[in-house]
Amino acid sequence: MRKGSSARLSVGVLDAGIASLATLLVGAYAIFFFADDRIGLQTYSLAFNGFILAGVIPAFLVYNPIEIKLLTQRWTEQLGALPRTVLLGAIPSFGASVLAALSLLVFANDAPSSTLGALAVTMTVASTLSPIQDHVRRVMHGAGKSQWAFATSCVQLGVVVAALALFTVTDFNRAWAPFGALATANAVSLTVATLLTRRVAEPPQHVELGASQVARAGGWVLAANLSERLGLYLALVIVANIAGNEPGANYEPARQLANALYVLGNGLIPVLREPVVQAAVARNAAAARKPIVTYVGMIGAAAVGWGLVAGIEWPFNPLPKMRMFSLAYEQNGMVLLMILWTAMWTISLMFANELMGGRRELSLAKTNMTATALSIATAIVLARPLGALAIPTALCVQFFTVNLLYALERRDLYRSGPIGVREPTEATV
Repeated sequence: MRKGSSARLSVGVLDAGIASLATLLVGAYAIFFFADDRIGLQTYSLAFNGFILAGVIPAFLVYNPIEIKLLTQRWTEQLGALPRTVLLGAIPSFGASVLAALSLLVFANDAPSSTLGALAVTMTVASTLSPIQDHVRRVMHGAGKSQWAFATSCVQLGVVVAALALFTVTDFNRAWAPFGALATANAVSLTVATLLTRRVAEPPQHVELGASQVARAGGWVLAANLSERLGLYLALVIVANIAGNEPGANYEPARQLANALYVLGNGLIPVLREPVVQAAVARNAAAARKPIVTYVGMIGAAAVGWGLVAGIEWPFNPLPKMRMFSLAYEQNGMVLLMILWTAMWTISLMFANELMGGRRELSLAKTNMTATALSIATAIVLARPLGALAIPTALCVQFFTVNLLYALERRDLYRSGPIGVREPTEATV
């Protein structure tokens, strides 16, 4: 790997780490605040999963197809497209956020109204702004300006820390804190990102960014990812309704621990995605091999290492004794299964980008619908005998199926003919 690419890879990982640390602090604050309130923690877990689900619609209906298209443009034109692309995704982002808030009011009606109202309002704002900020940072990476994305994430983290500190020292209802802090941080960091990009941006000349063209390109991608994330959300809802006992109270801290793998993948994908997508376009399996092996190898090694350190309750593991993580270890094997699921999920993300580059969006949708159906069936069957453990078990079944079907589709992809496309131009300054 060239020196410049290695530097971008390092900054990309740092950027994802800082951005995810902001979300981790928000989650840690919520877990600590609701540690003695299983219903409250269950409600937050449902809210957070709704927050993730809402982000799928703008990300994959609008932003992800645009980001793939922009990789063929000059770096200044990629940045110049941002005002238009942000606007295209803002309306579906808000609409999806409102729907997620309404679903929270339906499924979490056991929570106190003050807690439910605070989480619903702040989640709506945070889940509207979060996909936009993520999109801006990914375009910065694609344009070769990873250092600007890193700076944006640092601002986000700083605002989150300041906001949570302010909530801690005041008498304000703490239920407003998690998503309220994240929403404020996204708004401030987006302002900083706009100031960084506007002075060098140029309008794109050779890419269609009309709403209808983007929606057509993103339709099957949205179906694929919406069904994928729906599997995550429904596994929690199904087990909660069948098994009871607020399984989100065990699931949420375990998800926070396993999320380290997703953070790593999120940092690697924006940097390694470009050669993989171009290899898929050209149907060049050899060109895809090195970045794919690098990505899967790093995620696999991290999963094994983190599984040995945090996956089991052993004498020198301090995590089970910490108030915010103790509930994760209440169910033996919960953290280990969550790490396994997160590793499989994170690996599948790069394969999905590769197949999108190869125009296999319909296959992506079929694969994820099939896998989600299996996940839902698994959750229904295992909810009563396994309780909270049925959630990660169902998700492991889902993403094992996804990766298996993706592997078959990749084999078929590289047996077909190439798609002509201009080579991308990276930043040179």
